[in-house]
Amino acid sequence: MSVIIVAETWEGKFKKATFEAVSYGARVAAMAGTEAVAVIIGALTDDAKTLGKYGAAKVENVTGDFKSFTNATFANAIKQIADQNGGSIFIVS
Repeated sequence: MSVIIVAETWEGKFKKATFEAVSYGARVAAMAGTEAVAVIIGALTDDAKTLGKYGAAKVENVTGDFKSFTNATFANAIKQIADQNGGSIFIVS
């Protein structure tokens, strides 16, 4: 079991809400006795290690062609990461 946190970005940079969501997700993970896993969708110019300072034990980055981005594409990417990490709790800002 793990807590999956969607790390929102805009033009390759983390949104402020991402840091708040990761901090919250880390607290939830601690209460549940598991780890917090941040999921980044798309290219990133910020340093992903920054999320570790906010409590993410692990950071997963899903890259690809998101020009024809759909809700189904987004959901499938998160599901794959959740399946790989035993995700059962989801945090989305």
